[in-house]
Amino acid sequence: MPPVLPTALTDFVDQVVPILQKRGLFRTEYAGPTLRENLGLERPANRLARAPATHGEASLDVAQAAFG
Repeated sequence: MPPVLPTALTDFVDQVVPILQKRGLFRTEYAGPTLRENLGLERPANRLARAPATHGEASLDVAQAAFG
């Protein structure tokens, strides 16, 4: 069975990447623990969180709680 990746890629990672890291041209560690942080993306708003109630909605919620 052939290898999944060509050996040239392994050679590049093993030999060239350390040189680039020493020169400061390739990162040695990631900025954060998640892919989102490493790509510099903002965390999206929680779409399941309820939006703040307006004055009319708050009154409706209180009325529904009181009168079922």
